[in-house]
Amino acid sequence: MQLLYKREQSRNSMGYIRFKLWAKSELDEEEKRLIDKYSMNEAILINVPQPGLVRNCFLLGLFCFLVLIPIIAFNFYRDIGLGWVGVIVVAALISAVVGSFAYHQLRETIYVKDLIHGRYFKCKSVIELARKEAYLQMITRYFRQVLESAKNWGGTETFPIEPLPPEEAKNTILSGPFLE
Repeated sequence: MQLLYKREQSRNSMGYIRFKLWAKSELDEEEKRLIDKYSMNEAILINVPQPGLVRNCFLLGLFCFLVLIPIIAFNFYRDIGLGWVGVIVVAALISAVVGSFAYHQLRETIYVKDLIHGRYFKCKSVIELARKEAYLQMITRYFRQVLESAKNWGGTETFPIEPLPPEEAKNTILSGPFLE
């Protein structure tokens, strides 16, 4: 497995420099086979909670819908006989695409498919870009080890659990995984 990067920078309309990082993992045939065998495409590698992201993207789509209704109705209602139902359906489809596109551009959660097919990440500074690169290297190393262990999945495995000395056993029981 290899991790590829492509770095870009541009200026936005306000004159600020923005950085984009494209990352993709190159896989060998055995790694591709393991991903397919265990249906890992939709697996989440890193889940980053982003409260309000879905709501904000929905509101963006709703705003687009409300703006598009009069535009589509004015331009296409009479010209091609779209009808009000057609106007609403077209506006809803365009709005859903806009909201979905915004969500996928802004989400920080990284899926296996993002590394397989490649994905752009937006960064506000060179420092953030360097951190994102290090973060992606860490995630890719982790995923590489998951694939390595996937080669041996199946069957049974035995883990010996040795008894602890009495005092250590007591502390283990008192701080066990079921107590909070």
